[in-house]
Amino acid sequence: MWILLKLGVSILYARYFRFRPWEYSIEPLEFRLTSKNYNFEFIGNGFDFERKLDFLNSLGLEEILKKEIKAST
Repeated sequence: MWILLKLGVSILYARYFRFRPWEYSIEPLEFRLTSKNYNFEFIGNGFDFERKLDFLNSLGLEEILKKEIKAST
């Protein structure tokens, strides 16, 4: 995996070509949605984080939607 990263391959693709399990890992995704009346918490697979973020960006709700991305460490 690290060879591919050195060659400029995106982490989205290089992560599938690791030889040692400790080389790369993804934690579960925690997604929280808060409104005036409700609080939602979703837990899912962290491997599709980029697709979920692209979906939220495509909604066009930048004025009312606040995104906060934090690492779990």
